[in-house]
Amino acid sequence: MSSFAHPSPRALLALLMIGVAPAPTSAQEAPPLRLGFFLGGKTYALFRAFQDGSLESSGAGVVLLSKYLDQEGYTLVPKDSWKLRKMRDTGKFGKLSGVAVLRDIEWRIVDGGTAGESSFVQGVVTGRPVVAVAALQHDLKETPAKAIVLRTGIKIERPGDFAGLTLASRRGGPGEEIMLREFLETLGGDVKSKIDIRSQVSEGDIDHLLATGEIDGGLFHFTTIYRVSAAGTGYIHRRMDWMNPELSQGLLVFRKDIIESNPRGVGRIVEGYVRRVRYETGLASGDPELLRPLYLNHTVPGMSLPRVTTPPRVRVDLLEEVQRLLLKYGYIARTVELSHFIDNRFVDGLSPSDAARKSEPQDSPNRIPSRR
Repeated sequence: MSSFAHPSPRALLALLMIGVAPAPTSAQEAPPLRLGFFLGGKTYALFRAFQDGSLESSGAGVVLLSKYLDQEGYTLVPKDSWKLRKMRDTGKFGKLSGVAVLRDIEWRIVDGGTAGESSFVQGVVTGRPVVAVAALQHDLKETPAKAIVLRTGIKIERPGDFAGLTLASRRGGPGEEIMLREFLETLGGDVKSKIDIRSQVSEGDIDHLLATGEIDGGLFHFTTIYRVSAAGTGYIHRRMDWMNPELSQGLLVFRKDIIESNPRGVGRIVEGYVRRVRYETGLASGDPELLRPLYLNHTVPGMSLPRVTTPPRVRVDLLEEVQRLLLKYGYIARTVELSHFIDNRFVDGLSPSDAARKSEPQDSPNRIPSRR
């Protein structure tokens, strides 16, 4: 991988925080691209491509940057998965929303990054100069990663039993609340008007709020569902089937001028990511060591974490449906031609032989450890 021109780690971090990279040396064509990165079920395949050397082997110059909850500046994401796990064990690292990533891309603090489907569509409609170049992980129709969970003791025998309940959606882009509201649509107008929605709840607070009765349930994600089920404080009422779970997806995005001025750098990142995707989807049995987030070593019946698809093309049909829902619920006031903000040429431009070259990552001392 290309190297910086001898700045100290502290100096490098300071440069990154203000959106300035060191001047390139003769040994590199351009400074590494800076990606704002949230850690979650939709983005771990990209981290694994970074961690196992897939990006490096493609010649990509890249640094991943994330934040602790409510942190102002960025923190470098380490390749060493043990270090990352210690940072994640605080319960606060990686808490960077797609909305914040898109803002910082526009403000030139970072060059690209990860965003969820709703944050991306809302961003481009409101003028963010970003383009999606690859799909990250997405929920599966057969085994979704989200469900409506209710507090233990609450019995639902008919839609009217939801009246008077308080349901929560977690902190993130507008998609979280939209998915919950779409579920409420299935209950009927009289019932949904009698349900209190508590949106933008920090994931770390959900367990306590549910256990104390401050919320009665909500739209929860795989890891939260596992925790509350294991604690006996909640149960799955309905796995996500009231809308297409595949709408929930992560995207790799870059600022438009970066794609125009440095297509080689962007292309190398996508190439390394595609190699990793081909490796993971090519596993005959789906090794859970590779297909689950770093800290996860458990299952939830009938559900799974988001998965990658090969080739990881950005699907305009899914994003158009997301745009329709954003308009329906008032998050946007108009629509745009989303194909103008999608560039699949970096994925499509890779021949099978190029993408498969060195596709299986080498053994690494940083291999993702399991948590027993």
